[in-house]
Amino acid sequence: MLDSELSVMGGGALAREILHAHKGKSGILSSYSDIHLYDDNIEEGKRIDGFLCKGKLSQFTSGTAVFGIASPMIKRDLFQKFPHWQQAQWLELIHPKADIQDPNSIEIGQGSIISSGCVLTCGISLGRFVFINLNATVGHDSTIESFVSIMPAVNISGNVYIEEGAYLGTGAIVLPGVRIGKYAVVAAGAVVTKDVPEYSLAMGVPARFSPL
Repeated sequence: MLDSELSVMGGGALAREILHAHKGKSGILSSYSDIHLYDDNIEEGKRIDGFLCKGKLSQFTSGTAVFGIASPMIKRDLFQKFPHWQQAQWLELIHPKADIQDPNSIEIGQGSIISSGCVLTCGISLGRFVFINLNATVGHDSTIESFVSIMPAVNISGNVYIEEGAYLGTGAIVLPGVRIGKYAVVAAGAVVTKDVPEYSLAMGVPARFSPL
């Protein structure tokens, strides 16, 4: 028997990518008969790729939900603005083509999403609402705190610590033992060889830092 409905926060391109990726025969979203969107920039009642927009983000009150938003600060700010969202049932989405090598030693927080082609090895902890995009890798004994977003093909080495709300751009490389501070941004293609201060931008090879 199919579950009744799933609410998706956001209706942009990323939300649609997530929905299509996880709606296949082996995807968890295939069990939902009614999947709809909440988005402040889409007219209520409009369909996007077949998914109905039911209204603005503020109109979501309760139920089963998933984020379709990559920005760490937006995700955090929405939870501060709408504290009743804490009572919703937020799904963890793990794509069937993700390689979770040692599930017994990997913690995955509420509402986190792991995309196709990702590899997570062992001894890893993910906080709430972590988003790991296509073909990213996370090495042993790494910790990724809540609201972090990791874009495609990022390589995170072992013993890395990523603090709340950091954003890692496509193809970035983080070397072993590095710590990335709160809400820092690592630019696409950057190679991070030493700790990144919070609220800073790391870019280049090797990465250099500047305030955001």
